[in-house]
Amino acid sequence: DGALLTASQPVSVSAGGRGWATNGCGDDGMDGLVPTSALGREFAVRLPTGTDQTMNESRVRVIADVDGTEVRTDGALVTTLSAGSFYNFAPIALTYLQTSQPAMVWMNGSLNGCEVDTVLIPPIAFAPALTELSLDFNVIASTQNPAAEMALLIASSAVGTVELNGAAPTFLSNETVPGRSDLSYVRFVVTPGDRNVRARSD
Repeated sequence: DGALLTASQPVSVSAGGRGWATNGCGDDGMDGLVPTSALGREFAVRLPTGTDQTMNESRVRVIADVDGTEVRTDGALVTTLSAGSFYNFAPIALTYLQTSQPAMVWMNGSLNGCEVDTVLIPPIAFAPALTELSLDFNVIASTQNPAAEMALLIASSAVGTVELNGAAPTFLSNETVPGRSDLSYVRFVVTPGDRNVRARSD
């Protein structure tokens, strides 16, 4: 955590591994990193619905790039970080995360139990959609119920345009981001098979 990698030419960097707890609770997980120029100051974070909490490995980690980086959750100052240091917390409710300087945010979590995977959380950044944005993906068959859950951060004004395979999904939750009434965070179940999600927003 917190290592600074520099290169004389453009490179691709991934981070991850196997297992996140001393008792072996975890799963394979990795994600691509971004250069410091792509770090951000605003994030919306929430641990997945059924993630294991007993091992303290389901968490969000904020990693500072420069000294004096203040970290706020829902407007409250929680810590100030030096370059390369980090702050961990477990947001079981939707949380608006802010940093005074661009920082990296990482999450370990799981939809069900201790199959904890890892992912880089992108900062809040929206670009106007010319028509609509669409995502195609496949959900593999699973014995767990539900097999998958999708979460979207979207402009509040565009929540009604969200479609799953051409129809409006039934939201498990539809929450406004604390302190950002213009943004909403919606969740819905996705069953196994080829799926398409689209919305008239970024």
